[in-house]
Amino acid sequence: MNEYVECGSRRRPLTIEQATANKDYIDWVERMALENLRCHIQSADALTKEGNSTLTILLGGAGASITGVLSPTWAQLHWITKPLLAILAVALFACAAYIVRKVLWARDIEVPTGTPNNLMEGWAYGLDDARRGELENIEEKVRKTIVRNAESGDALNGARLIAIASVVVAIVVNLCAAAASAFYG
Repeated sequence: MNEYVECGSRRRPLTIEQATANKDYIDWVERMALENLRCHIQSADALTKEGNSTLTILLGGAGASITGVLSPTWAQLHWITKPLLAILAVALFACAAYIVRKVLWARDIEVPTGTPNNLMEGWAYGLDDARRGELENIEEKVRKTIVRNAESGDALNGARLIAIASVVVAIVVNLCAAAASAFYG
């Protein structure tokens, strides 16, 4: 059976009724839908790993900034350096907290298939209707997982950019203050 129905010079997709009449086609759709969901779940796992790596770097940078503020050996630094390090530590801790809340916070993740009880409810409606219902459920799970991944990815990218900008601003301000001090004495 052809995947498309001829309609004049244009082709249109099969209707749900035509597709469910072809068992091989519906089997293929189910496999592709589950593979698609699994791919998005793997992306969520990758985002979590990236969040953990970024969190480690941010906490290391914030800790180093705090060390610079509290260290007596850094007393000879320019007068603006210690306040800048303190502000930088706060900014990095804020980025870390944001990553924890928006990326690493425990949230529901969609599983590829329904629970046995939910799947058994379809028994009363017949296999074709149950399969159609499960495909609709998978579509909703894919949509939710895409939204979840987009939110996590955006939060991770935003926190990284803010952290980088914070470090760059601290360096520039410190260099400008040191140059001004050297110039004006």
